[in-house]
Amino acid sequence: MTTSEEYYTKDLMFAGALLALGIPLIATRNTDDYLVFAFGTPKEAEQAEREWWAGTLFVNATKYAEAVKRLKNLVYSRNLV
Repeated sequence: MTTSEEYYTKDLMFAGALLALGIPLIATRNTDDYLVFAFGTPKEAEQAEREWWAGTLFVNATKYAEAVKRLKNLVYSRNLV
């Protein structure tokens, strides 16, 4: 989901890719069932989403692993941004 200022996803792995690309995580939203990640620069995030689903998105593996670890810590600790 996208607004003019934010891009939202509940997909942990894709959120990790966005972080690895340098797209800023600006907030998290807690629901009863899952955590939603809100990113800035929605146009870049939308382009990354198209590449993600096409299988053409490339990110630095180390940055990706670090980003997923960071997001998992947010999910499991519920320390929201």
